Amino acid sequence: MGHYVSVRGWIEIDPEKLPYVRHLLQEFPNASGENVLTPEQVRLYAQGWVLAEDSPNWTKYCFYGADIRREALAWLLAQVRMLAQTLHEGDEIGGDTAQRYDGMFCIDDDEGELSLVWYLKNGAVKEAAHSHPALDAVAQEVHGRVAS
Repeated sequence: MGHYVSVRGWIEIDPEKLPYVRHLLQEFPNASGENVLTPEQVRLYAQGWVLAEDSPNWTKYCFYGADIRREALAWLLAQVRMLAQTLHEGDEIGGDTAQRYDGMFCIDDDEGELSLVWYLKNGAVKEAAHSHPALDAVAQEVHGRVAS
């Protein structure tokens, strides 16, 4: 069957950058699969990107949510890094260093072996092991009720 991971996350976007981000998202299905994915898998996994163009107020969001093969994580991380760096560098060139493009992506595998978070800040993507004691306690309680 394969080893899958669930990926869900978001990136903040300035409304003026929406057309550019839309263009980047449309190009993702044409991106290389890091020599691991087939063209069909690349097109399928690129469908996980959603741009919330009609969200209220001033900040827009780009979301990703999908269950993908574990080996596709490098492909997705390359896209997340490209979005983070491109948005940040574009503002530095324009002199608008006050705008932030923060974001967060949570990754968990189907076998309980992998639990990561990618944090986006100032054009960089940092990876950390995902563990939150309060959430872990709630999850254990919920699973205990389901098993009963």
